[in-house]
Amino acid sequence: MSSNIHINKKRRRLSPEARRKQLLHVGLKVFANLGIEGAGHANIAKEAGVSTATVFNYFPTRPILTQELIWEIKAILNAEFKAMSQDWDFENASPQSRLYHMAQTYNKLIDEQPDVFKAFLMWSVSFNKELRSEFIEFQDDILKRLEKLMGSSIRNKGHARVLFGAANTLAMMRFDNYPVEDLTDYVVALSKGLKP
Repeated sequence: MSSNIHINKKRRRLSPEARRKQLLHVGLKVFANLGIEGAGHANIAKEAGVSTATVFNYFPTRPILTQELIWEIKAILNAEFKAMSQDWDFENASPQSRLYHMAQTYNKLIDEQPDVFKAFLMWSVSFNKELRSEFIEFQDDILKRLEKLMGSSIRNKGHARVLFGAANTLAMMRFDNYPVEDLTDYVVALSKGLKP
């Protein structure tokens, strides 16, 4: 005689704030894979294992969902910039050391939070009018931070823009699994353009 034992596995209910954080985390993953303009509520619901209605409950419209995910990207990157500038003595470091430190930090963050960086890169190539203007505003803020961190080793905002573009290229090289030697060579070549 065989007995059928049914195990009643109850789903653990998340608090509203924990659910919201979960959906944002999953949303970053979905946006990283499908693009900011290509992913929506249903994609996030499927990946999170919840109903589409649940996602709409937290983010009632597509623009609200997109804006919340962009705010999440900005918050994470802003926190990392702040931590990077506080945990290392940029003031007394050579321009090359500053660049190497930023590259190491960037590589570490790409390893730890790849979806954030992929979503950021997807956002950087979006030409939706509203998304683009917000990206340009955020990019300008990053350029100011780069100018401050690099000090007199860069000549102007144009050179900060080169470093910004180079950081995005470095991220793509990481995602394309370039060998470490190639990544190092890339950063060394960048450092040669810095003022001593």
